[in-house]
Amino acid sequence: MVKRNSSVFIETLAKDKTENNNHIEMNFSITEKSIVNAFNDYFLKIWNHIPYENRNKKNSIDFLESLIKKCNADSQH
Repeated sequence: MVKRNSSVFIETLAKDKTENNNHIEMNFSITEKSIVNAFNDYFLKIWNHIPYENRNKKNSIDFLESLIKKCNADSQH
């Protein structure tokens, strides 16, 4: 997650928490200005290449609401 030009937050999630797996979960933030600016510049560069339907929050919210309605309807039966 990039917060304008002030910070970058990075989160990793362990895929598998078995004994033999070395994946660990880590969260950290970066505030060093040149690195934050690099993340922000890269985000702005790729943003226009993402299809509109994937950027539009209304479409995502409508889709999630339809899933909630479907789950609620299925649980009623």
